[in-house]
Amino acid sequence: MNKLTKQLLSLGLSVVTVAGMVSPVFAEEVDETLENTTPIAEVSNETNVNERAALKTITVQLVIHEKGPYVYSDCTYKDVTVQVAQDATYGEIEDAIIKQCFPAGYVAVLDGKGGASGTKIYPLNEEKTIYAAECVKKENNGLFDPETSDIYGVYFIFNGEVVGMSSAFVEKGAQKVTNSQIKEIPTKYNLQYLGPDVEYDVIKDNGDGYIVNVPVTEDKDNINYVNLHLLQKKNGKYEIYDAPYYTMASEFDSNGDNMITCRELKTFFEDRYKDIEVLYNDYQLDSAVYDFRYNKANGSKYIEVFVEQKATSEQPETPTAPVTPTLPADTNKLVKDSLALDANKELKAKYDEAVQNGATPEISVVSKDTAPTNDQKVLATFAKKHGLTESKAFTIDVVLVSGEETLGNLTELSSPLTLKVEIPKELKKAGRKFYVLRLHGDKITEIPVNEDGTFTTNQFSTYMLVYKDTKAENTTKPETKKDSKKNPSVHTGVKTTSTVFTGLMAASVAGLGIVEVLKRRNK
Repeated sequence: MNKLTKQLLSLGLSVVTVAGMVSPVFAEEVDETLENTTPIAEVSNETNVNERAALKTITVQLVIHEKGPYVYSDCTYKDVTVQVAQDATYGEIEDAIIKQCFPAGYVAVLDGKGGASGTKIYPLNEEKTIYAAECVKKENNGLFDPETSDIYGVYFIFNGEVVGMSSAFVEKGAQKVTNSQIKEIPTKYNLQYLGPDVEYDVIKDNGDGYIVNVPVTEDKDNINYVNLHLLQKKNGKYEIYDAPYYTMASEFDSNGDNMITCRELKTFFEDRYKDIEVLYNDYQLDSAVYDFRYNKANGSKYIEVFVEQKATSEQPETPTAPVTPTLPADTNKLVKDSLALDANKELKAKYDEAVQNGATPEISVVSKDTAPTNDQKVLATFAKKHGLTESKAFTIDVVLVSGEETLGNLTELSSPLTLKVEIPKELKKAGRKFYVLRLHGDKITEIPVNEDGTFTTNQFSTYMLVYKDTKAENTTKPETKKDSKKNPSVHTGVKTTSTVFTGLMAASVAGLGIVEVLKRRNK
């Protein structure tokens, strides 16, 4: 065992994982027809009854890649079985799957998107009776070929200390390692020198391995991104179901444990898209699609989620978009000007390529009556804080399309669009003002909505319709009521005053009479 292998093992990696990194196993020459694979139990006619009783059957969900690893648009799915000993180790099971299930000339796909990882062969249930496995034609395996490639150890250095380890797939005998060849970095750190072509010198370790030292900086905010694609099978191939999600990993990590599981993705997308089903079986639900507790992707983690339309016996209703756009007469100029913005620079190359191929990319405004749960919470909190009542949340995307191909989303336009939001009739009343709150990045903007429901915006993401009631000022002076029957309080006041006045008059007259009597007596 060389020093590099020992160091990788010291990080808690399994023997099989390290072995998969250093010496991948290739399929032996077997019959390419999967139906003709021979279970271990039938290899020898001398297998006795006791040996047969000690065997167990494993179901293998096999993915056979034609063009290359991680290319799911042209691959075959098959369920096959193998038999292994009851106490078989992972390595023995892995070896049996490779030898008996893989067609001739196919090799196990390595999880090259994770630095310290092995073959994509893993159990899907606790009993370890169901496994997933992926294989690819040897000549199309662009990730690793031991005849032309090497695996070098990567040490991440912060303040002179090693804070993590990974690996890099390089050409055989390479003297340099670039950032693009480093697939994972330690969580809470970033590469000190950015750019895919940054190079590091290869150093021979004390054993027979090679390593590189890569300086990193602290990432106190621990920002981590995913590049997620929803794929739906059409005409025998998988196509993009909706615009790709390039966002922070925390959006899908609902319980905050720094892992994205199949269950979290299934819940997220089936809640957002009511007409689809995410294709994970019960054994997969609690397995991690992306585990970034200790290591995170260098740049962003690429994830594919496969979906299909839900079966229904009823005629589906045509969904109504929450907003209706008004597009300018010359959308070509709007697209060109918008692609010059920093927010859309990643789409510029795709647009130029489509134009060179004779296409004229156009924009399409797509709005949906759903929004990410976290965005809704943020907008609802803002509304409550500012005395606004929330109505409904929705998303607006400006999608750049070329023919039937979706190039991506324009998140910002050079000029604002006018959109009309449908305001429910039951919410309309005198003195009520409507607004839309726009959450774009980490900024919330309050946009007034006109009486006809129109508003303008040049940024496209998550929105929420809100409203606020205003008190109407009364400038008309109230009329004085003279009818005593209809104003008893005024009548009572007058009556009381009159009674007092009469009493005072009587007292005065009586007083004058007494004075007069006294005058006469004194004469």
